[in-house]
Amino acid sequence: TQPELQVTRREDDDFSDVRDEDIDGYLITNEVEVTMKTQIWEELNKDYLDILAAKQLARDELIAQGKDPDPPKRSKRKRDSTKYQPMETAAEATAEALRKKVSAKINYAALEGLFSPFDSSAKPC
Repeated sequence: TQPELQVTRREDDDFSDVRDEDIDGYLITNEVEVTMKTQIWEELNKDYLDILAAKQLARDELIAQGKDPDPPKRSKRKRDSTKYQPMETAAEATAEALRKKVSAKINYAALEGLFSPFDSSAKPC
């Protein structure tokens, strides 16, 4: 269930301070102006309209041939939940990441040394 949206009206929402003449100036009421602006828009967007018409024509041809014009969308593969288990420590996560070497520029031996148990024979840095 979705929560109900409450619409609250403020006093300044009624546009009573806007004159009707101002609103009429923004509206296109003249048929000649509508026709003129439509022609201008269509001329400016002629490439888009041509592409749109070609797509519609191809779609109509597929429908006439009895084919589905909308191919089914590929579904995403679900992640194997057993493959990705949460790790307890950063050392475990790093060890898991190190099993698959992804770059030749990473010194994997040094990374393993960071998370291996403390070795008393190792020299301090």
